[in-house]
Amino acid sequence: MRNLIIQCVFPSNLFFQLFNHFLLPSSTLARLVNISMFRCNNKILFLAEQVQVLVA
Repeated sequence: MRNLIIQCVFPSNLFFQLFNHFLLPSSTLARLVNISMFRCNNKILFLAEQVQVLVA
């Protein structure tokens, strides 16, 4: 189960690292997104943290 979660998170994290200059011009914001993607296994919690990061 945990291995499947890692396999799902890794490609999206790689995508953000490769295209962070186009999607997220702020490198600090890109790092926060990458950290939260690795730390959150629950998608609802992940979305809530993203909203919090964007608002702050």
